[in-house]
Amino acid sequence: MNVVFRLSPSSSMELEVPPEKLLAHFEGPHGSPLPSVRESVLTALASPFNFPPLSQATVPGDLVTLAIDPEVPRLVEVVSAVVEYLVGNGTEPSNITLLCSKQTEPKRLLKETLAEDIRQEVQQVFHEPTDKNQIGLLGHASDDRSIYLNRALLDADLVIPICCLRPTASPGYWGIHTGIYPTFSDYPTIKRFLAPSAATSAVQSRLRCKESEEASWRLGVLFSIQILPDADDCVVEVWAGSSTDVSASAMNRCNGLWRLPLQDRPDLVVVALGGAEENHNWQFLGRALLMAQTMVTDGGAIAVRTQIADEPPETIARLGRDANHEASLHRLYEDHSCDAVTASFLVRAMQQARVYLLSQVDETVIEDLGITPLSEPKQIQRLIKRCTSAVLLYGGKYIQPAMDDMHNNRQDMEDALDYERF
Repeated sequence: MNVVFRLSPSSSMELEVPPEKLLAHFEGPHGSPLPSVRESVLTALASPFNFPPLSQATVPGDLVTLAIDPEVPRLVEVVSAVVEYLVGNGTEPSNITLLCSKQTEPKRLLKETLAEDIRQEVQQVFHEPTDKNQIGLLGHASDDRSIYLNRALLDADLVIPICCLRPTASPGYWGIHTGIYPTFSDYPTIKRFLAPSAATSAVQSRLRCKESEEASWRLGVLFSIQILPDADDCVVEVWAGSSTDVSASAMNRCNGLWRLPLQDRPDLVVVALGGAEENHNWQFLGRALLMAQTMVTDGGAIAVRTQIADEPPETIARLGRDANHEASLHRLYEDHSCDAVTASFLVRAMQQARVYLLSQVDETVIEDLGITPLSEPKQIQRLIKRCTSAVLLYGGKYIQPAMDDMHNNRQDMEDALDYERF
């Protein structure tokens, strides 16, 4: 049987896969991207979900801060539409602040993409979690933990999070309030949320979700904009309205669209990251590997196609210098840097399966990590010929595998042990 396997938004290859080998071929959410992101955002703000029109939530003189998640697809179009709506309904451009994480900074200065008559007045702030002048105390959580946030959030009369929806089990995601807390918190909080145990343990993840939700509640965030992406980084749906209701409905929708049910484990998982080339990075590669590792058989193989061209950050590059995988994990669990979680995902994948990578990174660099480089797409066909079962996936950074109940129960027990350790 011939299967067309997508490698990127604009390229694909034909693979010969016997029907008895192919357990699943998944390409992310089905359906067409929105024809006009701008119109969809404006409509969502005018008729929000279980919330009055956003124009009724502000009065003249209100300071409005847009808390912007860097993963939002079609970011410029979404933000521009929100600013257009606010200004069109009486908010002064000088009272609008675009609060961005450092991940957004390399892409562009968002305010420069706004209409010429307002771009000079709108403020843009890049969050620096180590800058004490940017950080203020919101209050204390129910466990008496101090809650610190960027002052642009604390000083605002209205905070509007603009976030990318991701499946519940997506690593580094703690629900729709992630775009507020820990994204715009202080450095110790971000480090704590980035601990590998927080990303791989369901128990720890649930605790972080509750913490994130409480911080947003204490900040008074009642309204939220959530963007549902497809595998090509296009916008499938726009959700806006009451944070509580959007959280329940939008998350159910996202989980359903990105859920991949599997009855049996394959001994080969082939993953293409999908999306625009400029959005490929080591963090998304780590997510794809973690996803593949949860479904592949012990001793199986994982092959990932990505457009990454940058060499790995130092935390990941050190993997090749560690004595073994256990030594790597021990070091990474003591390292709360932004790249430690990604590095731990690579190690976990290599512990369980042989990992192959088709990328633009120098092959010797890939080999030094303990990963087998692939030089051309047709080598994927050779892996398929050698395997007994395979799963083909496009859009690997968001896919959420759903294994049988026995596996899930076992994972819950392992998570409980993780909680005791950490």
